[in-house]
Amino acid sequence: MSALTPIDRETIRVIAEDRWTAALVNRDLDGLLALCADDVVYMPADHAALHGHDELRRWLSAFPPVASMTQPIEWLDGTSEHATARVSFTAAIDVEGQRLQSSGKALCCLRKSVTGGWLVKSVCWNFDQPSGGMLPHLATP
Repeated sequence: MSALTPIDRETIRVIAEDRWTAALVNRDLDGLLALCADDVVYMPADHAALHGHDELRRWLSAFPPVASMTQPIEWLDGTSEHATARVSFTAAIDVEGQRLQSSGKALCCLRKSVTGGWLVKSVCWNFDQPSGGMLPHLATP
C-alpha cells in the first residue's frame, strides 16, 4: 500500500501534468529546473544520461520548441520520502520548420526536499516509435 498522502499525490500530479509541461512549452528553463533536485539525472530518448542542472539546461536549450504537450500520470506510488510515477505524453515539437507529433512514455522518480516539497530526482523517457533521427542535433557525440 502506498504511503503517499492525497496532498503528496496532488502535488506530484501538478508537477508532472501541469508545471513540467508548461515549463517546456514556455521554454521556462529556470522554472523547469526549479522542479528538479540539484543532482537530477535526465535520460532522454536517443541520448546519453545528463547529470545535474547545468547539463540538463544545456540540453534543453538546444531542444526544439515544444508547441504543445500533455503528460498524464498513469501510475504513482511511493513513500513519504520517495515516489515513482509512470506517465505517457503527447507533444507537438517544431523541428526545422515542421511540426511533428510525437508520443511516448516516461518514468520519473521524485524525492522530498529538506523543505518538504517534492523534487524530480530522475527522468527516463522514450518515444513510442523510433525517432528516426527526429532530433539529430541532440545526438550523443
